[in-house]
Amino acid sequence: MISFAQINKPSFLKSFVYPFSIDYETNQHQILMLFNKATDSFEDFGDEFNDLVDGNIFQTLSRSLMAKSFNLLVPSIFKKRMSEKLISDTVHTFKEQTVDQIMDSSYIREVYGMITSHETIKILGNEILTVAFKIPQIDLNLINKAIKENLQNQQIYEFIWLTLDQIHFQTDDIIHHLSGIHVENLLKISDQLKIGSEFNIQETFEQTEKNQEKIEKAEQPAEYAIILYDEREHYQNVYESLFMGNFISNNNEKWTFYKAYDLEFPDEKTLKNLKGIILPGSKYSVYDESLTWIEPLKDFVRKVYYDYQNIKLVGICFGHQLIAHSLGGKTEKMKQDVSNCMYIGKEEIKLQNTFFELPFVQKVLENVDISNIRINPLILNAVHQDHVITLPQDAICHGSSERTNVEIYTMGDRVYSYQAHPEFSYYHMKEFVINKLFTWGRLSESEKETLQTEISDDRLLMRQFILKTIKTFIKSEY
Repeated sequence: MISFAQINKPSFLKSFVYPFSIDYETNQHQILMLFNKATDSFEDFGDEFNDLVDGNIFQTLSRSLMAKSFNLLVPSIFKKRMSEKLISDTVHTFKEQTVDQIMDSSYIREVYGMITSHETIKILGNEILTVAFKIPQIDLNLINKAIKENLQNQQIYEFIWLTLDQIHFQTDDIIHHLSGIHVENLLKISDQLKIGSEFNIQETFEQTEKNQEKIEKAEQPAEYAIILYDEREHYQNVYESLFMGNFISNNNEKWTFYKAYDLEFPDEKTLKNLKGIILPGSKYSVYDESLTWIEPLKDFVRKVYYDYQNIKLVGICFGHQLIAHSLGGKTEKMKQDVSNCMYIGKEEIKLQNTFFELPFVQKVLENVDISNIRINPLILNAVHQDHVITLPQDAICHGSSERTNVEIYTMGDRVYSYQAHPEFSYYHMKEFVINKLFTWGRLSESEKETLQTEISDDRLLMRQFILKTIKTFIKSEY
């Protein structure tokens, strides 16, 4: 029997990150590495998981990539003409940033988008996530010069291209400087790049059986989808990173994303293959009929629930309200006579006995001893002004709070839903909610400080426990 504390352990504890490009002269793939002069060895751009700073492995590797590349490998930077001035200015600006500023910058959301992209190679191993993504060919002499001039304490690092031939044949100039794990990872990436190149060739002859199998695998339909309906810039790529980072499990697993505010929804072919859909939070209200996309979104929820028994639905905050409202329940403001009744902070949720009887919760609890841990009431981060007041006919409530009677509900084995935000860490509450509201003038300085103090106790064990139950539910691992 493992301890309850071990539920905190994420699926991936280490990330390896390898940018790659194509040498125009040799037409060969090359991998960008860091050469550490102090240790006389090559390093990648990944890092160890850090739950105190990040929350999931996608954020860990995004932060690490930005820090180790001095922001030079952010898409909006490397897609520009990499002039000496641009490189120098980027490195110099990075030098002045704190960890919080890195995590709160628009750059990290660009990296989230790059990491969650279908085009990014992701290799999932035992507690290891290896990522490779394509960048333009860049002049490393300019980069290394900028590092030397702007970051005196970073002169031990030098950017270097390694060709796949050097890695495959382990030539003398790298064999003594490249660790076994890097060789193993890079050979796997090389195999993926080779397969990818085969797909890009328009063959005029009949495909061999082997190539046909590869193509079918590459065109594997998505298994999981996230429906997005918050178009604000500071949420760009955030929900994709949060849920994929917590729930992705294997190399063959494909996730896809749809912008409901642009009337994007999965087509019939995709719906037939989907196993789960996540409906996350939003600033909007599900009863706001002025939104042109709100009724099509409700129609979509009804269509999935009634016509596609293969799909499980997970609702969070707005998604929680959306499912209930679409299927016969009712959502309204928590206080009808108050224009702004938004609650931000820790929500104390009283769990019903039925919660512990849910099969996916029992599955998680099979290997977890909670005899000495207080899990009821459940403490989660919350930010909302609407709540569900009436559940659909077939729904069962499993938790309530002082603010709302419906904090958690299920509908058979199809729906599992939370009003609170188990995916939001202290960092996300601080940067994406509290600091933004303060910047927009909706919180005073004293209110901001009070809220930041209140949410500083992340209750990581509880969040990870609930995320584990959601993952078990949506993947039918029970």
